[in-house]
Amino acid sequence: MRLSIIIPSYNEASTIGEVLDRIAAVDVGGLEKEVIVVDANSTDGTRDILRAHHLTGTIRVIREARAEGKGVALRKGFAAATGEIVLIQDADLELDPGEWPRLLEPLLAGRASVVYGSRLLDRRNRFPLHTYLFNRFMAGVHNRLYPGAALTDVLTAYKVFSGPLLKALSLRCRSFDIEVEITGQLLRRPVHITEVPVSYRPRNHQEGKKIHWHDGFLVLAETLRQRLGLRPAPPRRPSGSGRRWKSLGRTVRDFCLAPLRILLLPDAACRRLGLTSLEMERVMAVLPHCEGRLLDIGCGANGLVTRYGDGVGVDIHEWGGGGLVVEDTSNLPFPSESFGSVSFLACLNHIPYRDAALREAYRVLKPNGRLLVTMISPAAGFIAHHLVWHSEEKHRGGMEEGECHGIPTETLLRLISEAGFELVAQHRFLYGINHLYLARKAPSTVPCQDVRLAADHV
Repeated sequence: MRLSIIIPSYNEASTIGEVLDRIAAVDVGGLEKEVIVVDANSTDGTRDILRAHHLTGTIRVIREARAEGKGVALRKGFAAATGEIVLIQDADLELDPGEWPRLLEPLLAGRASVVYGSRLLDRRNRFPLHTYLFNRFMAGVHNRLYPGAALTDVLTAYKVFSGPLLKALSLRCRSFDIEVEITGQLLRRPVHITEVPVSYRPRNHQEGKKIHWHDGFLVLAETLRQRLGLRPAPPRRPSGSGRRWKSLGRTVRDFCLAPLRILLLPDAACRRLGLTSLEMERVMAVLPHCEGRLLDIGCGANGLVTRYGDGVGVDIHEWGGGGLVVEDTSNLPFPSESFGSVSFLACLNHIPYRDAALREAYRVLKPNGRLLVTMISPAAGFIAHHLVWHSEEKHRGGMEEGECHGIPTETLLRLISEAGFELVAQHRFLYGINHLYLARKAPSTVPCQDVRLAADHV
């Protein structure tokens, strides 16, 4: 089994050598070490030290053309990691690699898939007052926002994951806010985060500490974005440090103008005004969970497939965008087990024979394939359809018998289960008025039926 160690580094000449020596010395049992250092174009001699270690064959070095932030460095390291277990190690000496066995033990014993090294659980540690208070505050915020969470240190650099779980996360933060992005995405999954105490030797800015007081605002903003499901569309952003502020500014505009962009403004108007449309909110909520070739049923203008890049969209109406027009979504022209993911974005309530459509989705999915469903709450759907979405209703010819403005969670979960799927996760997004359901294709326990015939009896 391989342990991948990801080390983000920027101007750490005074410590990186000793960190690498300690990593080489630490005993991790029978694990093979894969050390990946992501250097952000250091200018203080760090690159020379890394070059010397690289020549010995003990580390891999990824060199960035410029410093882009800790989040970018970690994402590059994660993408390059090949280990069954992935561990984050900072390039300073605030945290001691000698404590890795304590962090790895819960994963190796099969008791956990995520372990955080908590600096606050070890009462011998000493913190600057502002650091202590902010870390306690952020832990309290997460424990309030996520029922069942009982974390003490969400900003710790010591995070250890199972490799497949880490690869399943969809990370986009560029700076220190990636710490809470990781935590938020884990807490929205059926995953328990195990904490173990670790020692901590804080350093100051004269000694090379990189984080500053204004990074706290980024961290808090990302925490709220994760919990509220605020997923701004990835616009064309300027390079450099201005990128993260534009993302935050767009989030603020989206929040302040939520009634306009969700209920009143068409997608084209939202784009012109620099706002995230309701359609794009749904696309960005589903996109990180797509896997393999994608079939988007009720694709509309085919926005999800266009952004994902590998798949096909179908709809019974012509909306433009290259989607395939079909007569019946319960009788699709695709062979069995030909897709890795099937999605229904806010459309299952408009399919009168929705149980047959879900069984057809089961048929075309590969074993363990993913079912992705978004659904607006019935109350919000009733208001929106009656007050706003007149153009859509006119295009489709109005609401037909069997359609509804939204499907209650209990009903939708029953339909998903009866079609043969196992629920993996569900969460709210877009201020809680939309739901995302993620399920997988369970092994069939009933003989195949003619879903077209079943649809005729709905």
